[in-house]
Amino acid sequence: MIPFASVTHRSPGRLRLKVPSVRGEEEWFLGTHAKLLTCPEVRGVEVNFHTASLLIHHDGEADAVLSWAQVRGLFEMEDAYQGPQLSVAATVRQGLNHFNRALGTASGGTLDINSLLFMTFSTAAIVQLLRGQYLGPATTLVEQALRSVFFIVSNPPE
Repeated sequence: MIPFASVTHRSPGRLRLKVPSVRGEEEWFLGTHAKLLTCPEVRGVEVNFHTASLLIHHDGEADAVLSWAQVRGLFEMEDAYQGPQLSVAATVRQGLNHFNRALGTASGGTLDINSLLFMTFSTAAIVQLLRGQYLGPATTLVEQALRSVFFIVSNPPE
């Protein structure tokens, strides 16, 4: 069975395809990689079988590359990626998780989002206290800092 592919990104000289039905199938991606490199328009191909992604670097028209691949039975094109659509909350969660991992990597594992929030709220509370804003802003910021600490303590890193 020929898998369906969809274009997820297109720019001059670059074409990203998703082929979700063969996700994880390293052999299919390596074979497709080798076959695509024989296309005269293709300069290079990057594959990621974990994410079901093909990144094709090409000269000329992207449609010529796609037609070439379809004629050779590498994949069939579908109009758009029909995979699961994430909710706004899931998209935000995914972005925050990515940021959290990057923050941990950049800080050598000493910082995460919750630690950063605690430090931010604590610093802002001190600034408000120094300005004489005891009741409104300072107490709210102290409360948020304490919530961050509570969350850190009740959800230790894995």
